[in-house]
Amino acid sequence: MDMAEWFLITREQLERRLRGFAYARAALVTAVLGVCVFLERDRVFILEVKPWYLHLVFVAAYLLCLVQLIGVRRQVYRSNTLIWLHIFFDICVVTGIVHFTGSLESPFAFFYVVVILAASVLLTQTATLLSALFSTLAFAGLSIATHQGWLESPSALGAFSRDVTTIPLAEFWSQLGMLVLSFHVSAFLGGYLSRSLKIQREIQDDLLQSLRTGLVAFDDAGRISFMNRAAERIFARESLEVLGDPVEALFPEGQGAFLRKCYDQGEEVLDEEVSAEIGGAPRILEISASSSSTGHQRHLALINDVTRLRSLEERIRIQEKLSTVGEAAAGVAHEIRNPLASIRAAAKALEEADGFLGEDARLIRLILRESDRLARTVSIFLDFAKMSMPVRQIVSLNRWLQGFAEEWEKRAKQRGQERVPLDLNLPREELKASLDKNQFRIVLENLLDNAVQAGATAVKLELQTVRNPRLPKAQMAKVSVADNGQGISERARSRLFEPFFTTKAAGTGMGLAIVERIVAAHEGRVAAENGLEGGAVFSLLLDLIEEER
Repeated sequence: MDMAEWFLITREQLERRLRGFAYARAALVTAVLGVCVFLERDRVFILEVKPWYLHLVFVAAYLLCLVQLIGVRRQVYRSNTLIWLHIFFDICVVTGIVHFTGSLESPFAFFYVVVILAASVLLTQTATLLSALFSTLAFAGLSIATHQGWLESPSALGAFSRDVTTIPLAEFWSQLGMLVLSFHVSAFLGGYLSRSLKIQREIQDDLLQSLRTGLVAFDDAGRISFMNRAAERIFARESLEVLGDPVEALFPEGQGAFLRKCYDQGEEVLDEEVSAEIGGAPRILEISASSSSTGHQRHLALINDVTRLRSLEERIRIQEKLSTVGEAAAGVAHEIRNPLASIRAAAKALEEADGFLGEDARLIRLILRESDRLARTVSIFLDFAKMSMPVRQIVSLNRWLQGFAEEWEKRAKQRGQERVPLDLNLPREELKASLDKNQFRIVLENLLDNAVQAGATAVKLELQTVRNPRLPKAQMAKVSVADNGQGISERARSRLFEPFFTTKAAGTGMGLAIVERIVAAHEGRVAAENGLEGGAVFSLLLDLIEEER
């Protein structure tokens, strides 16, 4: 059997197979009834009991078929108890037919083997052996009771059989032993083969479930028949929730419509990228789908979550750009620094000399002030170009942010800056992350300085946990800096973290570029948006360090 056959079966297909099993039982019972009627008409098979006794057995068989159909309809066929009841009643029905058609001499004794093989398909190997044991007890008990005269044999088969009571004892036990042996051999072989197939199926299922690539199977109508654990993680849905649903329903806003090409037209889908918010998080999925013909069409879709890969590619692109810009800036900065130092030294000497008053003194002070500003800009460029990899250590974010907030307010007071209230909001639970404290201090100082320069009169520094978009069951630390300043314009939103981009008259455009570069080096993300009540909100997302318990 093709591996796809094991799991590419929809709920409707499984119901059809079980329904077919019930119909097959009804057809078999009808055939037996027809044979009995035919033989009795030709006086080959002579009933010595009232016909309604045998008819009652057949009515019971038909009722059993009806019960199974109802069970399939109500989807209770998964219950082992119901399957055991079916097997038990099948054994009873077969025993009734065998009793009324000659007991040990009945040509329908092989029906026990049919029941045992059915048990091997539906149940475990142990249960199959138990069904053979029950069949043995029923058949042997019936045959012995009939042979000993404890139970009257109700029929004779003319030329095809003898009266059971007249069979010699040795021949009786030999014939009974051979039939019982056939029951147990059938049970052993059927159970062994069924167990081997089930083990193979479990191995295949384990392999499919252990794949890191999402796997979704669907039928000709586009209904989902299987979804492995990787796909469950990607779509944040349980497989039992979506079985039988249209495969397009996994994607929002009709973005899965391209899969129709696969199950409607039999076309292959290769590396189709879908960008959407799935499971409450923005994701980029790469999807390939194909069809396989095994008598009828079955379809498989392979889904890879490439969100992180695309993010890394974007970071690499930005880092390459920043590296090129940084090298150029470093070269220019070195060329500027030496003559700038000379200019400042000359202006300082002129300021200290006598004879420069009024307009001349003002111009000298202007040269000094602008030289200092240019020197700071040059230092920023050099720092950006020479930025080293972070020296990370495990830090308690709660305690570190508490200390940083106190230092920032103290430093602002020492500089004589107007005090802007800093509202620090920390969770009770201690959160730990791996970071370079010096570099992260630069990040927060830049964000807070930006808030003050944007005219904010209050700033909120908050630490909380959010769901990790890469690992839905994990969490991340989110450090937010929110202000009530001017907010972010639509024009600036897409270029905030580009080097040299600034909306300030005297800005260098390097502050947020440095922020983004440091956070990226910490394998984190930085996001910017306008607050609900105005102002800007900058969020830093970092992986948490979970302590071993």
